[in-house]
Amino acid sequence: TRPAWVLMHRLPAFRDVFRDPLPTAEFMEDRLVNIPSSVVVT
Repeated sequence: TRPAWVLMHRLPAFRDVFRDPLPTAEFMEDRLVNIPSSVVVT
């Protein structure tokens, strides 16, 4: 498994951009994973 996504404000290019608090999105980012759905795993 791997993280489902990285929030835009955590990417280096957007780290210093003003934003509102995103507690729900951060909660989800910290807990969701991407599970491969293919029988072919590389």
